[in-house]
Amino acid sequence: AGEPALQETRKQDSVKASAEDIGKAAQAKPVAAQETLNKTESKARETTTTAAAIKKESRPTLGKTGLEDLLPVGGQLGNRAPEFTGLTNWINSESLTMEGLQGQVVLVEFWTYTCINCINTMPALKKWHAKYADAGLVIVGVHSPEFAFERDYDNVVEHTIKYGLEYPVAQDNDFATWKAFNNRYWPAEYLIDQHGVIRYRHFGEGAYAETENLIRKLLEETGADLSAIG
Repeated sequence: AGEPALQETRKQDSVKASAEDIGKAAQAKPVAAQETLNKTESKARETTTTAAAIKKESRPTLGKTGLEDLLPVGGQLGNRAPEFTGLTNWINSESLTMEGLQGQVVLVEFWTYTCINCINTMPALKKWHAKYADAGLVIVGVHSPEFAFERDYDNVVEHTIKYGLEYPVAQDNDFATWKAFNNRYWPAEYLIDQHGVIRYRHFGEGAYAETENLIRKLLEETGADLSAIG
């Protein structure tokens, strides 16, 4: 249901992203990617995107003002994060809501299981889940399919197990949550503080140390003691 709209903007996404979001930063992987699963073309995609730059954004610490509910809802920095919409078939978790996660730090990652860039981010995500889940970090993998076969629940479960993902994963086959965040990239990470405010975004691979530093900062804002976590 979400695919026609994506196809309609395929030839324009790179230009729009450069003009609207990226500025002088180099371009991350656009929604309009057209690759197949065969090994040759997957390797070609990896080669093509290795040099792709990363968009990194951070925002100064927001104090607890009590006015967070008055912020606009969306996927921009300083926005109140949208509620999860249209997510189905939760894996590794019961259904979650953004409202129910208030008080915790949430990392939402948009991914799809054949995307080499997404696969390359998994070691970092798995490390953060192992290190910080008990301290209050919740990673939610929003699986938004690039190809029709990626819509299949059994395929998503198979690859969740194959990649060793233990954090919550849910299917976004109609791109409802993707659209709510106004997202256009695989992978894309949105780091959300205890008040539900988007404090950091990152598109593409890399910036792992920077992202982890922000995770720690936001966890410490909740009062979490990270002194024993290196």
